[in-house]
Amino acid sequence: MFEFIPVLIDYNGWVLAYNIYLYILLVTGLLGNCLTWVAIVTVKELRVASSVFVGSLAATDLIVTVFSTIGTLSGLHSNGRFYNDNPDVCRVFGSICAIACWASMWNIATVAVNRYVCICHNTIYPKIFTIKKSIMIA
Repeated sequence: MFEFIPVLIDYNGWVLAYNIYLYILLVTGLLGNCLTWVAIVTVKELRVASSVFVGSLAATDLIVTVFSTIGTLSGLHSNGRFYNDNPDVCRVFGSICAIACWASMWNIATVAVNRYVCICHNTIYPKIFTIKKSIMIA
């Protein structure tokens, strides 16, 4: 049935389902984060200070999505041999994912602080979060 995809022939149902899940995750992650950037760039009303943080979050999430799913898929398709045979690639993928996850976490925190200041201290918000300062923070 899966002769055209030789790597899937020996897979059991769970591995095949996980494989499909990862491909769906990759496609939706790519589309969602790229569409976020397209919206920020093309819609004039979205070119505000808070969008800088959302755009930065989309960029780090895009990196996490690409490297984690491609890394997992490459290990899954080779039954783990890919990383055993290429330990430096494993270290690079792991380092990029760790740094991007850390950056994504801080981006979520800055979005939260930005929204808090906007809602609770809206008189000082325009002084703190200008576009230039937001770019430097993000």
